[in-house]
Amino acid sequence: MKRIILAPDSFKGTLSAREVCRVEARAIRRLCPGAEVVELPMADGGEGLVDACCRLTGGTQTTVRVSGPLGDTVEACYGLLPDGGAVVEMAAAAGLPLVQGREDPLNATTRGVGELLLDAAGRGARSILLGLGGSCTNDCGIGMAAALGFRFLDGAGAEVEPLAKNLGRIAEILPPAENRLPPIRAACDVTNPLLGPRGATYTFGPQKGADGPALEALEEGMTSFARVLARYAGVEDVQIPGAGAAGGLGAAVIFLLGGTLTPGAELLLDQAGFDGLLEGADLVITGEGRMDGQSAAGKVPGAVAARCRRAGVPCLALCGSVGDGAEILYGQGITAIFSAVRGGGGLCRHSEAGGEGPGISHRSRHPLVLSRRRSSRMTVYLIRHGQTQGNLERRYIGSTDQPLCPQGREVLEGREMPAVDGLYVSPLLRCRQTAAILFPNRGMEVVEDLRECDFGAFEGRTYEELKNDPAYRAWLDTAGTAPPTGGESREAQRERTVRAFLDLAARRRSGDAIALVVHGGTIMCLLEALEPSHDFYRWQCSNGGGFRCGWDGAALTVEGAL
Repeated sequence: MKRIILAPDSFKGTLSAREVCRVEARAIRRLCPGAEVVELPMADGGEGLVDACCRLTGGTQTTVRVSGPLGDTVEACYGLLPDGGAVVEMAAAAGLPLVQGREDPLNATTRGVGELLLDAAGRGARSILLGLGGSCTNDCGIGMAAALGFRFLDGAGAEVEPLAKNLGRIAEILPPAENRLPPIRAACDVTNPLLGPRGATYTFGPQKGADGPALEALEEGMTSFARVLARYAGVEDVQIPGAGAAGGLGAAVIFLLGGTLTPGAELLLDQAGFDGLLEGADLVITGEGRMDGQSAAGKVPGAVAARCRRAGVPCLALCGSVGDGAEILYGQGITAIFSAVRGGGGLCRHSEAGGEGPGISHRSRHPLVLSRRRSSRMTVYLIRHGQTQGNLERRYIGSTDQPLCPQGREVLEGREMPAVDGLYVSPLLRCRQTAAILFPNRGMEVVEDLRECDFGAFEGRTYEELKNDPAYRAWLDTAGTAPPTGGESREAQRERTVRAFLDLAARRRSGDAIALVVHGGTIMCLLEALEPSHDFYRWQCSNGGGFRCGWDGAALTVEGAL
């Protein structure tokens, strides 16, 4: 008897994850009457987290009235679990659907989220899981914190109303007299930092209704508040992965509440005993409303696919539409993607059999990996070049050929590096100099396509010099995926970088160790495409830093930092 596991996320705005399971299960039972169908509606920290947790554990849901995002009151639901824990979705009190047509991120508040947490604590919750996703807010969690008793003061000691528009006025944070919350974890499906082109404001602000001037005001206020928050928490920097989730609520959970962030999809898969269910399974079907490059970065499809790959179980994705970057999922474990809508996102559609079913778009495994795939196992050291003067001054240095600065050389000299069988470098001087210092007795091969991205008109300039340039602002709004004016797109860089790596890897023997001395962007492109999490910004590293990876002919697995 065939055993098929259904583990989809919701099709946002169309079907809940439970409804997706029901539709798929009915179709499977009609076509394969004897099949065993296991339904596991999933979530990754956003919509459906409460429902999924309660269903998996036998928890109960309770509804309370709390402050809404724009000052009204709303009915919000959260879950109480048999183990004494509670599960809360921040979107229940501060989600985008609550302000549809009235989006106002400068004034939207997370106060209701704090009220939900207090209600759960008041009912005896011994721990709280807070889902971060689907927010309409950008207040860095100060509304939530105010509901919990935190106070925010300006430079004169006056109380500041806890709204995003006032973040820049805050000079001091006063904690509540007592902490009434149990330990808290936040389920998070993104790794965005708090600030910058990939931070809370510029990545998610536009979908919350923020235009150009509002984005600038929000980023400026959040930048100021980040300094106050770092001082309050006793840390040097609050720019950590996930801090930008839910309009900066991730930062508040970590630095104000002392909580932790956890990938929501992985947590639910563990709760469901997914790895055990895979034993004896013939097929897994996952998916979400739109499959694209983000589906591999902390989302349900990527998490499910990675576990299926480790277990050797085929994994299909059914979705509403397919967008750019979805091909990354083939390296993570997805066997094929089927969508209800043809042609989404401009992806070419093809199948290994050379055809498509009626009304179905189908993508099979990434052709670059398929055409060069080998079974050989190698160790790969990805090393970023040492510091240049442009790095010190925080300039965009891509195609500009700069040497290492004296400080950069000093940091590298004397470092012990592992023995390698092959050394490959970018053609740019800073990489060749770094390789010569780190591997003084090793010949190097220059690989043209391992060079850094060309930043075009932004080359050699700093954020401060560019921040008022409309073309630069437009580029930031795409999180750096579009080509800079006169420069190279991330997609183009990723394609040439991956092709170059696969070509050189195909020439190596099983058991070899090789080093690539390249650029930060080159490393990020390689790991975005070939590492299972497929998250570009997760793999930022400092000058002279990098990663030790294993290569199995299809994927890079990061085994540690250098």
